[in-house]
Amino acid sequence: EENKAFGVGEKLTFSVKYFNVTAGIATLEVKDIEKYNDRQVYRIDANARTAPFFESLYRVKDVISTYMDVMGLYSWKYYKKLEEGGYRNTTTMDFNHEQGYAVKPNGDKCDITPFVQDVLSEFYYFRSVFKGQDEVRIDVASDECKEYQIVVKKLRYETVSTDAGDFDCVVVQPFLKYEGIFRQKGD
Repeated sequence: EENKAFGVGEKLTFSVKYFNVTAGIATLEVKDIEKYNDRQVYRIDANARTAPFFESLYRVKDVISTYMDVMGLYSWKYYKKLEEGGYRNTTTMDFNHEQGYAVKPNGDKCDITPFVQDVLSEFYYFRSVFKGQDEVRIDVASDECKEYQIVVKKLRYETVSTDAGDFDCVVVQPFLKYEGIFRQKGD
C-alpha cells in the first residue's frame, strides 16, 4: 500500500518554551528521496537548536537523520550528532536486514529483527500504518545495540482548536516494552 501519511517537503517546526520565552526550536523534515544500497530512501532529519538568547547559558545543536526505505518503510541507516552543553556524541548505524544485524563505524555488530525501525523512523512508520486501530507495535533498534518494542495505544478522539482552525484528532500514547515488560515513566 502506498504511503500517503508523509512526503518530501513536509517540515514540522516546534518551539520549546521556558517561562513563555522561546528557548529552542526543533524541526522534523522529510528532506528528499535518495539512493541507498540501490534502494530509494526518504532522508528525514530531526534538528534541535537553542534559541540565540539562551546559547550562552546552555547550547544545544542536535541532528538526527534516518534513511527510510520508500517501499518497505524501514530504516537502512541512522545518524546522530549531539552537542548539548559540553556533551558530544556522534554515531551511525547501518542496517543489514537480510543478514539480521546492524553495524557501527567501529565494526561492532548488533543483532536486529529484520525491517526494524530506528528512533526517528519509528515516528514516520507509525504515521503510515496507523488506520485507527486500538494499538500498533513497532520494533526499534537503538544506537546502543538494544532492541525494544514501542506499543502505541489509541486513547480517544478529540477536536483540537488552533489559530489555523479546528482539527479532528486521535490521541495516542506510546509505551515502551523492553524484554517482555512494559516500562513507562510519566505520560
